[in-house]
Amino acid sequence: MSGKRGGLLSNARRNQPSGAGSASGARRPAGPVELPIYQPPECPLNDAAVKALSSIPNNRTISKKYEDHLRKSTELLANSVFAVNDRLRERQGHVAMLEERRQRKGAGKSDVDEITDRAAEALEGQVPGITLKLESAVREAIDQEAELANNKAAVVAMIAQVNQDHDLRRQRSQPRRRQRHVEGDEDDAEAPMEDAPEEIPVAGAVDLLNAAAKDRTKEYNAMSAHQRYALHNDYIHFKGLWHEGSHRDEIPLSDASTWFDRDGNPVVGQDQDGAGADDDGDADLVVEREVRSFTCPLSLRPLRAPYSSRKCKHTFEKEAIFEYLANGVRQCPVAGCSQVRGEPYLGPFVPNRSG
Repeated sequence: MSGKRGGLLSNARRNQPSGAGSASGARRPAGPVELPIYQPPECPLNDAAVKALSSIPNNRTISKKYEDHLRKSTELLANSVFAVNDRLRERQGHVAMLEERRQRKGAGKSDVDEITDRAAEALEGQVPGITLKLESAVREAIDQEAELANNKAAVVAMIAQVNQDHDLRRQRSQPRRRQRHVEGDEDDAEAPMEDAPEEIPVAGAVDLLNAAAKDRTKEYNAMSAHQRYALHNDYIHFKGLWHEGSHRDEIPLSDASTWFDRDGNPVVGQDQDGAGADDDGDADLVVEREVRSFTCPLSLRPLRAPYSSRKCKHTFEKEAIFEYLANGVRQCPVAGCSQVRGEPYLGPFVPNRSG
């Protein structure tokens, strides 16, 4: 048995090609090998790939879920900022009521009063920080919503460029015919002549997508804080509930132009109510306070499906504003609003979810 196994091993070694022994027996180059310049693999997309790319915008399953999450987040943040500020306002009102009662009776503070005052002071120290965190989270959600919209637009731009290059490459890949006239030979009057198709550089879909997204991100980052947030319905809703939780109807909400300072930081405290919004010496500059109204300026009925414009702060009932714009009007129907005069006005209207 051992002899047969030895014979099998000998035959296996005998049938091995020369130089295929151990790794130490393989030939190695004497010096370093010079590699060619690296070129990333690229080739034009075929018809099936272009068709698959073009179908991407039709699949809104993932983006719809993301949009729903962002919408729910901003709604919860708005409700939270109302809750914490409303609780602080109630606690401060309760402390003021107890103080007034004590002064009326000429009594001093009891142990319970001391505990109530300390609890109110602690809450006063916590609420501003919580409010700023909620405000920052709302702006972050709006930024993410804008990023999603920019990415959608970048995908559409990428697909358009890919389709354009694909159609142009397919046209140029077909041989072109030229007429060649030869004297005395009518049979060869239209002899086919093939021109070498002009090569079109291959642009990768990922590179096109990144370039388009970068351009749109640059445009968004160039916007001011007022343009990004103060004109956005989610932030308007958040700011309204923040103010309502802090003041109810005692103080009207300030104009949106005072919500951010010159550095793009949110204005908080007394400044958000229009007092001291500009303390750099411009004492003559007075900003009128805005009184919120829930009545449509066109239909004069309560708002049920409010639609607001991104170009001005006015809100209308959906049916009324679309009927108004259907007549080809290009101006805001509110008297004295000239911010959008002479420009198309239908596009900027977006649903106001705060209603």
